[in-house]
Amino acid sequence: MAAVIWPRQFTVRLVKRQWLAPDIIEFCCTRPANLDFAQGQFLQFVTNGAKRDYTLVSAPDAPTLDFCLKVRPKGRFSKTILEATPGHPFHISGPYGHFTCRRSSNPSVFAATGTGIAPFVAFSRDRVGNAMLLHGVDSSDALIYQPIVQRAVERYIPCLGQTVENETHI
Repeated sequence: MAAVIWPRQFTVRLVKRQWLAPDIIEFCCTRPANLDFAQGQFLQFVTNGAKRDYTLVSAPDAPTLDFCLKVRPKGRFSKTILEATPGHPFHISGPYGHFTCRRSSNPSVFAATGTGIAPFVAFSRDRVGNAMLLHGVDSSDALIYQPIVQRAVERYIPCLGQTVENETHI
């Protein structure tokens, strides 16, 4: 039996990226044939000497590895992903994390803000179902993935905040 090296490391390539909101993009990468993960897990990207963790928005049976990213003006990975062209290689490791959703007859109640909706998108794509999700954001254009999640859960509640004097009130 071959030894498994942990954490597992892979090289993936950018397939595409698209804007989901004025400051949020989704980017898709190739999926190594031997990379298995559960909905809700994350992968770690290593680029320019920095490590960044991104939760998959893909279902475990998806052909690509999909992620959402809040673009930060001075963010190292934000700049890298914005400048990358299709085919650009990324070094990743993982999967990591135990925040997964088991199917149950009992309803689940979840809350997310901004791009923190990522694991719930993966749950939705994996048809988890019996759940309620509160999604807090500053404005309606940040309700990314609303149609996907809304179709999959029993109740989706968008919670729009209001920014006042550098504080967000939801």
